[in-house]
Amino acid sequence: MGPDLPVADASNVSILTWKVVDGELHVRTVEGGLERVLRCVCGRSHWIVETRIQDGRGVLAVKCHGCGTAATLPLPELKVVRDWRHRIA
Repeated sequence: MGPDLPVADASNVSILTWKVVDGELHVRTVEGGLERVLRCVCGRSHWIVETRIQDGRGVLAVKCHGCGTAATLPLPELKVVRDWRHRIA
């Protein structure tokens, strides 16, 4: 496990994977590949999490349960299949 990732720095990194462990949001970043806890400016690490497609790109949208701080983190592995019918075998 790497050091905490402050939410203020999180928009500058790309998220590979994410999971909730014991109520905390753990993310693995492209930069370094270590699992880190996403930490809010209020000190908490409990987030409302949603994956989205925004402007054609995958993002992880988070909002702190404690203070309401929100951030959008790049999630490049999230892809949109435009024509899913051609993928069915």
